[in-house]
Amino acid sequence: MNKERLGDFIGSERKNLIAQRRKARGMSQGELASRLHVTDKAVSKWERGLSYPDVTLLEPLAAALDLTVEELMACRRQAAKGAEETMQSLLDIS
Repeated sequence: MNKERLGDFIGSERKNLIAQRRKARGMSQGELASRLHVTDKAVSKWERGLSYPDVTLLEPLAAALDLTVEELMACRRQAAKGAEETMQSLLDIS
């Protein structure tokens, strides 16, 4: 995972899937932070590519944004896959 790429993925309003999904759900950074039990400053740092979410937050963050953990880690939406392909992709990423 690349911090800058993740930051672009989270923070860029033009091309950012996470920011778009967060905004589409009417969530502010503070509301997302509250759901994840982190500060809004932490969410801001993720969006600016200054830090990563803790590994324990990947699943709840993905769920809050209706993404898979794989999509979150790859920083892009993926076409629908079978469970076996998804597991292999996660293994490849790690």
